[in-house]
Amino acid sequence: MENRKVKRKNVLFSLHYAREEDRVGEEGRDATVMDISDRGIRFETIERLPVGTRLKLKCDHDEKPPEGHTVGEEGVVVWSIQPEPDVPLFLVGLKYV
Repeated sequence: MENRKVKRKNVLFSLHYAREEDRVGEEGRDATVMDISDRGIRFETIERLPVGTRLKLKCDHDEKPPEGHTVGEEGVVVWSIQPEPDVPLFLVGLKYV
């Protein structure tokens, strides 16, 4: 049984992110948000993101989180896993900063 202090909401919407070390003007990377809470998000992406990586976040104009939730502008990776070794997809837990 999970012992979470903040309730998560299952969602499915697109998000773009950029790593802190990316060049200004470099196109953001795509991700799919799987769940959201007031403190962060869980998303799926095609690259491994090390724990501690700082990201800037941006939603598409037509892709918005559910009413009552907002996506923070910045976050830090708190966990990252590759559920299936043969599939290049990673699940990432991100905490807003």
